Amino acid sequence: MKKKKYRRRNRRRLPLILVTLFLLSCILCGCFAAWKKPDWFFLIREQTASLFRSAPLREISPDELNLTAYTREELLSDPDLCQFSTELLLVNEEHPISREYTASLALLGNNRDGMLLLEETALADFDRLSTRVEQDCGTALLVRSSYRTYEEQAAEKEAQPAIAAAAGASEHETGLALDVYVPYFSGYGFLKSEAGQYVYSHSWETGFVIRYPYGKKKLTGIPFEPWHLRYVGCPHAEIMYKNAWTLEEYLDQLEYGTYYQFGEYFISRQKGETMFLPGKIQNVRGSDDNCGGIVFWGILNQQEY
Repeated sequence: MKKKKYRRRNRRRLPLILVTLFLLSCILCGCFAAWKKPDWFFLIREQTASLFRSAPLREISPDELNLTAYTREELLSDPDLCQFSTELLLVNEEHPISREYTASLALLGNNRDGMLLLEETALADFDRLSTRVEQDCGTALLVRSSYRTYEEQAAEKEAQPAIAAAAGASEHETGLALDVYVPYFSGYGFLKSEAGQYVYSHSWETGFVIRYPYGKKKLTGIPFEPWHLRYVGCPHAEIMYKNAWTLEEYLDQLEYGTYYQFGEYFISRQKGETMFLPGKIQNVRGSDDNCGGIVFWGILNQQEY
């Protein structure tokens, strides 16, 4: 009888032993992956974490807002009503910019690759990002490429026809895009560095996003590029990162003529000759979406709404 009980106990313990061995093997494999393939391990963690993040947009009824009507021309011509920029300009094969497009450029000082230019609205925030990377990761964030003229992009396409975008279809022509690296880590190897992983997870805090994230090629038309940053500003970068949206997805979420609230921000994408803005809104900004509309945003007076 004692031998039978002993055998039964062993049979009960067997599944527990197998499960324990399986978990230990998973832990060991994870440790090996983290050491041998830090970029893969990081992407797995990032993709998993994205399932639990969100930044919901609350739709606001027009009845809740004291709306004022403006003509498109009024808003475009009066900086006291609205400061216009290009943060949310969608540029791709389907939405190219013209050869005559003019960016407002400033000299980018933090580089080792010659004289580079950046859209002036993004300059201060890139300096903030560079400072954070140096402070938190102990290395300089460097820029391989930023603004390109139409002609330079055409030459890039001719040199790398399978990779480069056609002239007019590259974000580099807006001055809002940057190809970054750190010493000894560039291209796909950028994510193997502590700085690359920091940029991937924290660049939204200074208004930048990874423009071509992992697994989104069908939406963007561009394969994964962890080194390609795009300035979209605040609060848009936070919304895109926390919802795991590309710029295409974000703009699709903003229905024309609808009003949204995100935290203290008012956001609205509008089209036509007449635009509507709340009466009590501060720091109003607007950006052409390159799809025929304008995205407006600003700080709502919380006591009013």
